[in-house]
Amino acid sequence: MTASFASNELAALLARSAWFRSAPAAMWAPLLEAGRVEHLAPGERLFTRGDSDDGLYCVLDGPMRIGAASSSGKEALLAVIEPVNCFGEIALFDNRARTHDAYAERDSALFHVPCAALGALLERTPEYWHAFGLLLTQKLRLAFDAIEEAALQLVACRAQTFDELRRGARDRHARFVGERVIEREHRLDQRAFASVRCLNGPISAAGSVEISVCSVKSTSSRAMSSSTRISSRTVSVPTTYTPSGE
Repeated sequence: MTASFASNELAALLARSAWFRSAPAAMWAPLLEAGRVEHLAPGERLFTRGDSDDGLYCVLDGPMRIGAASSSGKEALLAVIEPVNCFGEIALFDNRARTHDAYAERDSALFHVPCAALGALLERTPEYWHAFGLLLTQKLRLAFDAIEEAALQLVACRAQTFDELRRGARDRHARFVGERVIEREHRLDQRAFASVRCLNGPISAAGSVEISVCSVKSTSSRAMSSSTRISSRTVSVPTTYTPSGE
């Protein structure tokens, strides 16, 4: 162990861990003897996904981030491990590689028990496997809670998205109906315009008015300039009205 923590100080820190407190008292002495304290700078990586198992860790100071980075550099954060909690026990059971990356969020201190020392301890005292099994199941329960919370958030997100889509569809329907009404009124206006007879002309000296009768026929409501035919004829109408029989 390094000189940064005295043995009694280190034992007091580890006693704050619920897992260490529940472990057999006889297991403490060999763990303290085999372990050592390691320090990490902010952002320093402890291990990377795919690394071989190097033992068990307990955070003494400074949070540790557990996650993974994609090929594009985006981080998927799995957990932030605060003092005083242990991690790294999965590989102890299956002897496989690390599942995620672990690095310090700020200046951190870790208590590290190497893999070889753990293996020797468990070989001498197999009943200690139960204590490490409890550590593993504790993490499994936390994982189930996280999965459930994520599932509930997904359901809420889907419900919100469905509601937004429904409101959007309703708004689009309203706009569609409004556009159809405007289009229908436009066609009616065009038909009314097509039936108009334009009367104009000056009063002549002979006492009659020349009326230019314009007949407008629309063949399309979209482009009047290109689809309208106009024909006209001029008739004379007397300006005085004489009743018949007088």
